[in-house]
Amino acid sequence: MTRLQLICIGWALVAVMGLVEPTDAFAQTTEPATGVALDLAQARARSISQLRYELVLSIPATRAQPVTGTNVLRFRLADRTRPLVIDFDAEDAASATVHANGVAVTTHAINGHLVIPTAPLRRGENTVRIDFRAGDASLNRSDDFLYTWFVPANARRAIPCFDQPDLKGRWSLTLEHPAQWRSVVNRPGF
Repeated sequence: MTRLQLICIGWALVAVMGLVEPTDAFAQTTEPATGVALDLAQARARSISQLRYELVLSIPATRAQPVTGTNVLRFRLADRTRPLVIDFDAEDAASATVHANGVAVTTHAINGHLVIPTAPLRRGENTVRIDFRAGDASLNRSDDFLYTWFVPANARRAIPCFDQPDLKGRWSLTLEHPAQWRSVVNRPGF
């Protein structure tokens, strides 16, 4: 083979490799698609581990007032070279305030996601705090009660999270609600 043929074969391999494995290059992006695309889910599953959520929801006495909340996400990040995409498909998602590792972050809300830039992220332990107005689409709300039913892909319509089944995390939940209400869960010992 001549040198020119080897170079051409090399370019062909680069082109094929680009077609076979585009997931990491395009998954964590500033312009994620609507929903949780397979490449996004796979990239996050490879990069995020030891996930923990500390969720606080404040439920006002009247339905006319919004449910507000804070979600603190703690996790280990293996790759900080791409933006971090957090799922949040609430009507008022763009007004969420975000702090990543103690730094106030300007996020980009697009297609049901909050996109966190790479600058405040680090390889290893990370803490992202999101103060938000909960979406009503997944909150079944009445004058005297509220319940959720987070079937697949429904959690992100109410709270910011990684809404995919292979990113398991530990949750702590604090509810602030009217004094006459009672909190009930469907798990013994919770």
